[in-house]
Amino acid sequence: WYKLRLGMLLMTISGAALANADAYMSTLIDQAIQTHPLVGAARAEQQATNVSIRAAKLNLLPAPTFSSGYDRDDGMVSKLQIRQSLWTGGKLTANVNQAVFDDKAATEYVYEQQNQVAKTTIEAWQSYITAVSKQRVYYDSLQLLAEFEEMMQRRVNQGVSARIEMDLVTNRILQEQNAYQGAFEQQRIAIARLQQITGRRLTATDLPVPNLSELVGRAKGYSQTYEKMAFDQASFYNPTVVKE
Repeated sequence: WYKLRLGMLLMTISGAALANADAYMSTLIDQAIQTHPLVGAARAEQQATNVSIRAAKLNLLPAPTFSSGYDRDDGMVSKLQIRQSLWTGGKLTANVNQAVFDDKAATEYVYEQQNQVAKTTIEAWQSYITAVSKQRVYYDSLQLLAEFEEMMQRRVNQGVSARIEMDLVTNRILQEQNAYQGAFEQQRIAIARLQQITGRRLTATDLPVPNLSELVGRAKGYSQTYEKMAFDQASFYNPTVVKE
């Protein structure tokens, strides 16, 4: 399920193509779904419902009771009793069936939480890739603006251009610098989110660098099999629907 979503995101998100992106993302997602508290809580709930099945089945068996006491005439007296319901109108069987289906729903809830954690991981990864790609764009733009600033400075010094034109260039450079800083902060936040989700210490040097040319190849490859991937019968399996 998450691999389908990952494939669709890699095809549609600008700047999301990476060297070995699938393998690296699978590693991060596997780490997240193994350690995330939401998944852990869902697994614990499923274990509890599994025990409920055994408890419901035990109610179908005879229930022995043992007691002992002192009788004035007979002395110490011990009693062993066995109780067995002869007819309950299907209540005991219904309790077993309910416990079984509760356990199935709890199992699907585990898958549901795994999908949610995988989705959150992919979204954090997307945010990181977008931030890095934006930084490259802003960096190239600043390089061009620096050259244009030098040219405009010469024109102003020579009296060919008005001072206001130089001020406009300076203002544009400041805007690009702010945008670059914003992208850097977005990258830092994305790394922090990935660390929080996966429980794994990450740095910018640990994460693959996006490759826009690879994005084009991946987009073409996914587009050829997109219809089958998106509308294949297996793709419609959804833990939330099965759980309900």
